[in-house]
Amino acid sequence: MPDKSGNYNLVKNMEIKQINIKGNQIGIIGLDEVLESAKQTQFSDENSLKDFLLQKVKQQNYIPVSAEDDYKVALYREYRRFFGEEVEKEETGLAIRILGPGCPRCEQLEKEVMAVVEELSLPANIEHIRDLVPRGGSDPLFCLFR
Repeated sequence: MPDKSGNYNLVKNMEIKQINIKGNQIGIIGLDEVLESAKQTQFSDENSLKDFLLQKVKQQNYIPVSAEDDYKVALYREYRRFFGEEVEKEETGLAIRILGPGCPRCEQLEKEVMAVVEELSLPANIEHIRDLVPRGGSDPLFCLFR
């Protein structure tokens, strides 16, 4: 059932934070809670902390086994950032947002953008935003390609 703003919140009372993992923005459910719980725990070394962060995040998020090391690095960076430490600037790819409700032309545009990005071997985060309700209003935006 949607909330007052019309959005579906499948994870009650949990915030999704975006973090950078190898140039891609990945949503992590409950990251702040994991970081706070790590703060309350004593760790003998950096690797123990990274293992703890990964295991806690995996309780609410799917993480492919092949990507666990990358997640450990990113989660440790977020832990340090969360507590005000200076962290190295992570590489980010191009961020492309396609705004359209999902009509055939919007879907075609998304495919073409993906093809161009792949052809040029550009690191990119492509996001197709289909929920086009402006903040503070109830009238949806309409696709420019109709």
